Amino acid sequence: MKAIVVIESQIAEVKWMADVAVNYSQLSFDFSQLSRINAPDYDFYTVSDVSDIYQLTQYEYVIVIEAGTMLGYTYFERQIAKQITRESEYYRWPNNTTAFVWCPIGDGESVLNTGYTLPVVDPSTPDTFSLTHDRAIEMLISQSNISYIIHNEIPDPQPSTQPLQWAMTMSSGFYINYILHNTGFTTDCEIHHVDISRLSLKVRKYTIDNWDGINYYNWMDHLYQKFPLLEAYNGPDRFHSHDPAARECWQHVITTFSEEGWQEHWKKYTQLKHHYHNCNLGDNTKFAQIINSKHSPTNKVSAFWWNGALKRLPANLLKTSAQSTQMARQFLNTLKTANPELLAYGSDHCGTEFNGCTVTEAHTQCKDSRKILWKQV
Repeated sequence: MKAIVVIESQIAEVKWMADVAVNYSQLSFDFSQLSRINAPDYDFYTVSDVSDIYQLTQYEYVIVIEAGTMLGYTYFERQIAKQITRESEYYRWPNNTTAFVWCPIGDGESVLNTGYTLPVVDPSTPDTFSLTHDRAIEMLISQSNISYIIHNEIPDPQPSTQPLQWAMTMSSGFYINYILHNTGFTTDCEIHHVDISRLSLKVRKYTIDNWDGINYYNWMDHLYQKFPLLEAYNGPDRFHSHDPAARECWQHVITTFSEEGWQEHWKKYTQLKHHYHNCNLGDNTKFAQIINSKHSPTNKVSAFWWNGALKRLPANLLKTSAQSTQMARQFLNTLKTANPELLAYGSDHCGTEFNGCTVTEAHTQCKDSRKILWKQV
């Protein structure tokens, strides 16, 4: 077991700025808890003073970050975790005093080998908050443009008792195909793809219009040749044909459908009517216009997979954790107003997942799940 600790600011002049900083630090790591391949085994804490971490001697190591530091789980696991041998007591980032790793059984200090500068929002004063908040923009841009051409999860969606007539999905991977496969769908079923990433929507449309459903690894390589920005936004390792997690996800598709079954499903799927909508799900006004327009699922057997879109920084910019909870409830209420029986597949802003319940039930279940996941030392 490992732990991650966020040190809350005790010197911030404005409380909401301090709360925003805490939310950013929590968002950068706690999204890793949701149904991901090889999900990490962490406990989560907030403390008021750094000395409080020394009570946590039961852990292999403790990641410590000051509120406002956006460490990023994927970055840590890919670039840093292998450097934590537990021989040293402290592992520190070069030229950074807002994050370190503490190993209870280690001795001495080590400097981590990384050229990446961690984004840090300083909530001490309104001026420092304003000046350093620009550092969040790098992560905002990255998360707004990344294209998940295959998802990070092994899906196990609960089915409906009736074939779907309408579905909405993020434009990533093939999770929606699992839902349609489990539930069945009518020949006039409409599929609505919604995403903050215009590139992701464009890649999804191109795939539906042009891929024959055979040899997805070759198709992934083709996508990177067709859309050079994929490499710029996704990087050289994730969501590529050589990515072990991507290969594990695709093998699960074939295991679930079979080669022949997948091709039959894909052919039927591509013949459905598809719509594409660019939208940040944190912008409830714009999202409500989409869901309540002529595309509304009212009176149709419907489902929506939004994955962890409510947990990403673009949906939570300048929000406190309490406001993120409010956003998640508002989002679910918008869906409930459109169709109370809409089947929900996705998470709230933190650790609560919905897997085939109605949005009415999801709205009732939606609490401040961060208060459950993060404990105070």
